[in-house]
Amino acid sequence: MQPSSETLSGTASIPPLQPQAENFEQTHYFSTFANWIIPSHVVLGRYPYVEPGDPKTHERRTHEGEEQLRRILNAGITTFICLQATSCEQNPPQQEMERARLLARAIGTPPGTQEVNGLRNQHDRLRSEPTRKQTTLHFEHWSIKDFCIPTAEQAREITTDIRTLLESGEKVYMHCFGGAGRSGTLGACLLGDLYRIDAEEALMRIQKAFNTRGGGGESPETEEQIEFVKRYLSRS
Repeated sequence: MQPSSETLSGTASIPPLQPQAENFEQTHYFSTFANWIIPSHVVLGRYPYVEPGDPKTHERRTHEGEEQLRRILNAGITTFICLQATSCEQNPPQQEMERARLLARAIGTPPGTQEVNGLRNQHDRLRSEPTRKQTTLHFEHWSIKDFCIPTAEQAREITTDIRTLLESGEKVYMHCFGGAGRSGTLGACLLGDLYRIDAEEALMRIQKAFNTRGGGGESPETEEQIEFVKRYLSRS
């Protein structure tokens, strides 16, 4: 792992596993490029910034990439976990880091009522401009080749790491390049480890959540990835 983060603080509990009710699609929908697997806490998605393509469309793709990052940050995401390999991807892993930090500083969190009221004088005028609270972003990188599987040790370390993040109040965006294969594999392992559900249910939940993106396809993508989840959770 190659972490790039600061010390986490605060405590929180692991959110309960939501039942597979009629509103499952509504609670797990995020966008066409990503979806919640733990609503309001963990998102699985595509590479979140500018994807490679024709230089003539670079400006449009940059705009789309920034809109994706804004959507992610506005959802309260504080930690990005990248599963891309370091040397064989179309995009450099975590190219989004600096741009995400800049956008986070621009977006910020509006000051609370108490802070604003504390700045007012008797004539109800602000003595100074209330400051926006800045979100500190954290970035982690775990290198897994495209269409491949992690080691069991990697999977255990990643799911343990995400548990710690959630217990610290963080919200996570985990991504590979397409957001289906490696992300779906680790997402299923995470659900199994956190909620003690079997591989069949974990894989079904991942696919059902993935379907909310509306683009078709399977998550995880390969038989090898599916079999890895089954082996991994049978040993948990």
